Amino acid sequence: MTERTYKAVFLCPALSERVVWYVSSRHKARKMMNAHICGYKKRLKQYRGMKEGTDYTLTVVPIFDTLPDVGVIET
Repeated sequence: MTERTYKAVFLCPALSERVVWYVSSRHKARKMMNAHICGYKKRLKQYRGMKEGTDYTLTVVPIFDTLPDVGVIET
């Protein structure tokens, strides 16, 4: 089984906010973003009325895809 690591970048230009997470899946990145903009149940006050894609974005890109595993000798 291949483990992947993703870099998730949350950008909100309206609030001058940039948050970076390193996660194991795209689904986990989406959950981290929802936990960031929502409180216990409702969206936090500063994010109310904002739409994804226009007011804030989440970019998820895989990292370490082209490099072989460190310490593993390829035969």
